[in-house]
Amino acid sequence: MPTSQNGYSAPITPVNRALPGGEVELRAGPAGDLLVWVGRQFHALVEPLAWPGCWGYANRNVIGSTDLSNHASGTALDLNAPAHPLGSDPAASFRPGQVAAIHAIVARTEGCVRWGGDYTGRRDPMHFEIVAGEARCAAVLTKLAAAGGEAAMTGDEDMTPDQSRKLDEVVEQLTGSREAGRYPGWQSFKYPDDPKARATVTDFIRHIDENLINTTARVDDVERKLDEVLALLKEKG
Repeated sequence: MPTSQNGYSAPITPVNRALPGGEVELRAGPAGDLLVWVGRQFHALVEPLAWPGCWGYANRNVIGSTDLSNHASGTALDLNAPAHPLGSDPAASFRPGQVAAIHAIVARTEGCVRWGGDYTGRRDPMHFEIVAGEARCAAVLTKLAAAGGEAAMTGDEDMTPDQSRKLDEVVEQLTGSREAGRYPGWQSFKYPDDPKARATVTDFIRHIDENLINTTARVDDVERKLDEVLALLKEKG
């Protein structure tokens, strides 16, 4: 029987698997189970799943190749695909905190799942795929279940996707946005008509710090000159 890129038999008869808000077709058994776990963690810790837009089984080749896609063996899962298209930079649609959450989720699979956003060539930020055998996937699932794998990943302090988004926005407003023009800073009171005269809170703090350094240098200079004057007055006295 033909196999997909990761060595799983393909094509197959997939089974419907439940994810928050909808269903996808995946492989029966541990490989499909592990992808379901990834999808649920993504929904809880990265961003809510959007429907339609999450895809599993598809009997097709890799786009631009003659190799069978891992989708053809039911061992690949695309999440919120329209928002994170094939060939795009993950940083264009995921915030830094979201990328970190994805890496943490994948790390918990102990090498069983690979994220398309980490590809060295054409990246695929929607895509998650199995890269280990069924026995290894089963062992990881057992370990996740023992550790409470459906729970938050580091405890009660974990933020929801909405809380993470709001925190990222606060940071961007303080330091300037990575998205050009989104948070360019506040208009200067000194130059109200100059559109380039804008600064973030970080810029203001840096400016204050520089002024303090300059002021301290000037004070030191004045004190030094006063000492010289006092020394001359003592000599003449």
